Amino acid sequence: MQPYHLAKLIAWTESGELKSRKRIQKVVYLLQRAGCGALDAEFTLHHYGPYSQDVAALTDQMVSAGLLMEKAEPNQMVGSSYSYRLSDSAKKSLAQFEEEEPGRKMAADMQPFHSRATELLKTDLRKLEYAATAAYFYWREQDWKTALDRTCEFKEVKADGDVVTAAVELAKKFVECPNQA
Repeated sequence: MQPYHLAKLIAWTESGELKSRKRIQKVVYLLQRAGCGALDAEFTLHHYGPYSQDVAALTDQMVSAGLLMEKAEPNQMVGSSYSYRLSDSAKKSLAQFEEEEPGRKMAADMQPFHSRATELLKTDLRKLEYAATAAYFYWREQDWKTALDRTCEFKEVKADGDVVTAAVELAKKFVECPNQA
């Protein structure tokens, strides 16, 4: 995953602000499962679902470089929540990069995922977390019933809950099964 890809995801948010590190992780994971190979990050299972050290490190690097503006807000559950905006220089660089041949190619590779990304960027965070977790288990098991059971066990929730049901339906929309045409 390149800085361009993260910048593009943030640019696709309605407000220009991507709220929560967790959202970044889940959006990238589900877009990868949907076939967006350009994102190419390694994920492991974490308490909050699929997690990529690659994505976390890239986010931190972009903040350190002044490309992303990070805002911390107090959060009673986890200490602080972070949101990210592109700096003015990053917005200009993104636009200039997309005018050049390598940038046009990267933009073209991302464009088929624009509507899917904007859907995920607006999705309730808990639903997004459960959807990414279900997609993670499905990717390994290739069976939605097993993925649902493992997600519920892992998250300690009931399978018949509205959020879990909606999350699995969302995951099904995004998972690209390698043996399907």
